Amino acid sequence: MRPLFFFASMLFVFAVSIVPADAQTVLDRSVARGDAKVLQIEAGGAAVTFVPSADASAIRVQVVQDAKMQLPVVDSAHAGNRLSVTIRPPSGPPLIPFVPSSSPTYTVTYPANMRLDARISSGDVALTKSTAAVEIFDQEGNINVDSPRASITAESARGEVVVTGALAPVDLAADDGDVTASLATGWSGNAIRMQSGTGAIHLSVPAGFRAKFDASSNQGSVHNPFAGSDARAPFVWLYAIKGDVWVAQNKP
Repeated sequence: MRPLFFFASMLFVFAVSIVPADAQTVLDRSVARGDAKVLQIEAGGAAVTFVPSADASAIRVQVVQDAKMQLPVVDSAHAGNRLSVTIRPPSGPPLIPFVPSSSPTYTVTYPANMRLDARISSGDVALTKSTAAVEIFDQEGNINVDSPRASITAESARGEVVVTGALAPVDLAADDGDVTASLATGWSGNAIRMQSGTGAIHLSVPAGFRAKFDASSNQGSVHNPFAGSDARAPFVWLYAIKGDVWVAQNKP
């Protein structure tokens, strides 16, 4: 994962508005997977939903927006075991967000056994039931991941990071926003890492969970009823600069 505050000096301007009721699918593009094992996505200026599918053999990019808006451009390239897909505005570099009259939405469906490496400049990100490792960086938006079955690494510079029902290691960070994670019953992994600059950290664990905790906050309080555990593994590292740190058992 990129270090916390890695992108702190990068300034972006974007507008958030509601997709109008008459929005429609204006682009539906398929990209051949080839021999790629890693899907690298770069996008901006839209909310992005990733859909891992065991039935998919290619990458499908769908864009929903006002039909009067200019279409984004979808580029792709293969390099070794990596397939790079870029969704960018009609002109300009892919990671400089554009300001549309109404925010489009992108849905990216991809083979579930591909690793996902996503770089989003602006817009919320959603992902459900990933079965391969995932890494997401969002410069300006919230990240929401539900029921990841493999390791998840996620960082937002300006937004919240929420992971629910994790079954594998999590490595989460936010420069300006809360970081929240819940571990599913049956979670297995060797480490949990969560850090926040100006937000709080919330970790929920299943009943009977034992770990070696290192939880701290520079300008907040730490609430961890499991602090007295003598377990040597897994390692749980929780660090907030200006927010509180909370550890609790999952609600029944």
